Amino acid sequence: MIFGHQWFSAVHSKNSVLCAGLDPAIFEMERGERGLSEWADKRKWSLNYVDAVAPYAAALKPSLQYWRGEGDAEILKEVVERAHSQEMVAILDAKLADIGPTNDAGFFYTKQLGFDAVTLAPYAGNMQQAGEQARNHGVGAITMCLMSNPEYEIEKNKLVPIEGERKGSDFHPRDIVQVGGRPHVKQYIYLAQSVQQFGLEGMVIGGS
Repeated sequence: MIFGHQWFSAVHSKNSVLCAGLDPAIFEMERGERGLSEWADKRKWSLNYVDAVAPYAAALKPSLQYWRGEGDAEILKEVVERAHSQEMVAILDAKLADIGPTNDAGFFYTKQLGFDAVTLAPYAGNMQQAGEQARNHGVGAITMCLMSNPEYEIEKNKLVPIEGERKGSDFHPRDIVQVGGRPHVKQYIYLAQSVQQFGLEGMVIGGS
């Protein structure tokens, strides 16, 4: 089953579009009340978290940066299995952002861990290739589009030329800006249109 079908099946089952993040900051990260206690069992805490959000959320989204410790891969597999057993989809928030072979390795291991989809950070400009690679490995590709940190304002509003296979008709006329006689659009608009053009399964619109 492709990810889009899995997602809509989960949404229908839960009557919800909520996606629950799972970012357990271990005690050594010194997050205080926003992290795990010194004696917390990461595996047990995470499985309990899945059980707690399962009645309300259609998806679980662990951030890979919180799962790099010794033994974390095995715990993560168990967490994904628990999510699937409760009719949730599992999205690995890895923000893959590299050239083709490296991204391909990321999609491979995403599948090995049991995830249904993975996030991309499309700064290499190879969104079409990444989408094809993800499909070849049987996982969905969800790209970053808008991020919530204030510094992203610069990236968001960069102007991107409409070139190659892109046509001005692919964009709304009000979004097109002429620079030196060539049509441009803001980067976030270009990324959003790329999701549609290249058949990716979704995009991330961050807000805070």
